[in-house]
Amino acid sequence: MGHRLKLEEVTCEIAPSRTRARVQLRNAGLEHVGLASSRPEEGSWHYAIAQATVNAVRMFVGFVGAELQLALGGVSVIDDPDPVVLVSVTAGLAGQELSLMGSAMVGGDPQRAVAKAVLQALNRQIERLTPLVSGASV
Repeated sequence: MGHRLKLEEVTCEIAPSRTRARVQLRNAGLEHVGLASSRPEEGSWHYAIAQATVNAVRMFVGFVGAELQLALGGVSVIDDPDPVVLVSVTAGLAGQELSLMGSAMVGGDPQRAVAKAVLQALNRQIERLTPLVSGASV
């Protein structure tokens, strides 16, 4: 269980011409940062934050030397009395593709909720994968 990534920080700058997101994850004292940006016609700030989170996970995966391909599928916010973020991610490993789903309650911080939903989808796969990597000392 030592390979679970923890969310440290989420920042998102929304401007008329471009949205920029930065997500910082932590594992065993090391930081892994992901960045993403999009234009207004390319999607919402939700997607930029989710992509930045996937990119931060990619940084971690690369650091431990694992062969895991990640692709963000989609991000949805269910506006209920208690809003929930749903995220789909495809993870490719050894010729197999896994479709993963993650969710998180929006609560008071919708930006963190998007990043948490991505981590909820991926952390179990990361934990399963990283013990197989020889010499992974994270």
